[in-house]
This record gives sequence, structure tokens and C-alpha cells, in this order.
Amino acid sequence: GASEVVGGRDNTLYGYNNRTTGFEFQVLTVDENGIAVDSEVSGLLGRGDTRIIYAGDTVIATTGEVIDVSGSSPRLAGTFATSGPVAADARRAYYLDDERTFGEYVLRSFNRDSFLVEGEESLFAIFRTQIVGEPQGLIRWGTRGLAFWSLDGFDDPPSSGQVYILTSDRVEPRQGEERL
Repeated sequence: GASEVVGGRDNTLYGYNNRTTGFEFQVLTVDENGIAVDSEVSGLLGRGDTRIIYAGDTVIATTGEVIDVSGSSPRLAGTFATSGPVAADARRAYYLDDERTFGEYVLRSFNRDSFLVEGEESLFAIFRTQIVGEPQGLIRWGTRGLAFWSLDGFDDPPSSGQVYILTSDRVEPRQGEERL
């Protein structure tokens, strides 16, 4: 079964088995009887540490794959040339990519239609300091904002971390909001 689940439209959820070697992608329906698997597709994603987000008729993976869920059967729409925590808006996908150069992380924005990089900036340049720990989930906040948290340490659960908040003109306003 799915170990990673994200919400979709209406009564639909999308799941991914990132715990065993099956790596199945699932379309799930929720009704008064509970949750049922509508369909299951193998081969769309293939790494155990993959996380997913839902973004308007697509499911986007932290490993770069984009799954089109608008039709009757999920299909691979394309792949961003990156990996890391991901967030998205109507036009762009945003990734925190570990450059592995002195612990430097880069915020990259990709065009969701062409899958091409539209911009990138080092987090050191944005925050004027090194990121403490490893960036985790990336989320949208406010009109033009992104936020993420980091975990530092190998304890279970990790012993410390920080929350980072940024605003940028690169981040598209949410639908119905004006660009300021």
C-alpha cells in the first residue's frame, strides 16, 4: 500500500509506496465507506526516499518526476533535472537542491510546462549565512513566499533544526492574488 499520500481534487488522493521495492503509484478514492484503490501503476517513480506533492492535475516528486493525473490513467509527463524538497504554484516548481559544494543549497525555479530552469539562487546569498542542517519540506506561504525547515543531527528524532522563510518575485502569486 501507499506510505506517502497527498490530497487531490474532490474525493481523490494520490499515494506512493516508498517503503518497499514495488514503488507503486496509486489513485485512491475516498467515500463514506473509506478509502479504495482505483488504480495502481508501477514504474512512474522508483526511489524509496521519494516524497510527493499535489499541484493542480499533477503530482510532483522530490526526485524530479512529474506525473500527469488529469486523465484516466496516471502517466509520466516529464522530469525536472534536479531533486530535493519541492513546492509548486500554477507556473513553476521550486526545488531546494543540494549542490554538495561546501554544503551549499540552491533554490531553483522550473517552468512546469517546459521543465526548464527559469532561475536559481544560492540560499547563502538569500540568507547571508549557511543553512544549519539538511533542508526538509518546502511549502508555499503568503502571496510570494516559500518556507522550509532543516534538521540537524542524526538522532531519531533529530535533535535540532531551524525554520527558514523567504519572499521572492520569482514566486508566482497564488491564484486570484495580485503581484505586489
